[in-house]
Amino acid sequence: KQSSTQLILQDDLQSRLGLIRQHSLQRVLPLLLITSLLMLISYAVIRRLIVLPLQTLQALAKQLKLQNFALSNPLTGDSIQQRLGDTLVDAAGQIQQHIGQIQDREQRLSVTLDAIGDAVIVTDSNGCITRLNSKAEQLTG
Repeated sequence: KQSSTQLILQDDLQSRLGLIRQHSLQRVLPLLLITSLLMLISYAVIRRLIVLPLQTLQALAKQLKLQNFALSNPLTGDSIQQRLGDTLVDAAGQIQQHIGQIQDREQRLSVTLDAIGDAVIVTDSNGCITRLNSKAEQLTG
């Protein structure tokens, strides 16, 4: 009689444990699904709002480094990334403008030096020759 009572108790206990497992899975599984969905949404938002704009800014900076000054900012809206993109585009325009001004000055200096009838030799602070006019070239060979 004792062994049949033990078997009945064991069966009852196993049945209850099975119900508890099933009930636990029914509660945990939706939480796992919701957590996974929130992680996917977070990834998508972070990628769209942070990663992609940073990659765009990196591409703009690379173009600037390669001295491609005809930049345009593809970022839109009113974000820090968009404003930084505008700043890079503005900086590229200013650099291009300054390079043009320097080239113009260099050309005017060359014309002026060549127009001088005397020999002119220009040196840097170390005494190295940086420029000669045509008369100086004729004299120095």
